[in-house]
Amino acid sequence: MPTPDSGRGFDPFTIRGIIHNETYTGCLIYNRQQFFRKNDGTKTKRNNPRSEWKIRKMPDLRIIPDGLWRAVADRLGKRKPNKASTAHRHIRYPFAGIIKCADCGANNIAIKTSRKGHTYVHYACSYNRRRGASICANSTKVDQDTLMDSVMKAIEENILNEESVGIITEHRGSHAADRKRLEKEQKKLDKEIEKLSRAMTIATDVPELAKQLQEKAKRRTTVADALDGINSLVKKDLLVGLEDRARAEMEDIRGLLASQDVHQFRHELMHHVSAILVDAQGQMRIEGSLTGALDSVLKLVAGA
Repeated sequence: MPTPDSGRGFDPFTIRGIIHNETYTGCLIYNRQQFFRKNDGTKTKRNNPRSEWKIRKMPDLRIIPDGLWRAVADRLGKRKPNKASTAHRHIRYPFAGIIKCADCGANNIAIKTSRKGHTYVHYACSYNRRRGASICANSTKVDQDTLMDSVMKAIEENILNEESVGIITEHRGSHAADRKRLEKEQKKLDKEIEKLSRAMTIATDVPELAKQLQEKAKRRTTVADALDGINSLVKKDLLVGLEDRARAEMEDIRGLLASQDVHQFRHELMHHVSAILVDAQGQMRIEGSLTGALDSVLKLVAGA
């Protein structure tokens, strides 16, 4: 059978779709699914039970003899479902959807193996594994532990390079500017409060002056609290030991993987990494956002 015109070849899912497609027997089936929108506006679908399907017989469209179709259906019915493969499909691997083939652009799939009581996970190009070398010649497999080390190193280098340190230094400089501005306002408020207090001893419109004095005093309290917060940050000198904190942040991400909290691990990882590309020579290119990589450190500097 010739492959599709797209040149992408067949994979097991394509074949499975073919041998279960009743259209080839001259049956057109409608109402298999319902489409609706969730509360958040996203469109989704739901499979209808077979009893609600609308089936229309069209013998002139048949391209497969009924006997052959039934023979295939009987054979499929006798095969026991592979529980291991079913469970495998529901496992969420930490780098799934993030690591891709640099040669053809397809997602890499996770390959789980066991040896001497240990479980190993590798990632490989899905087109090469499922459709063959004629579609993609990249047969490189990347070990998950090796992948983790490379990703953590790349993130760490992004956080600790000259550009990122400059961003953090600029962030610290904004604290100094804020402190200078607040100190100036505090001195001005002190003078105004003193003037109002003196005026109240000789003025006739005391209620109005009292109202102004109350507003100034309230604002001074707000300014004083803001200054205390900034002075606290400066006193702690949060930028000292930046490298240690950056490494600790990376260890937190490693810890999420070790704890098997795959969902949270992927959530944190995707703040830093948008894609990991692996070519046929095993060379890896990690793409990501410097701003995303700095978020966690900047939160520490800001005292968040």
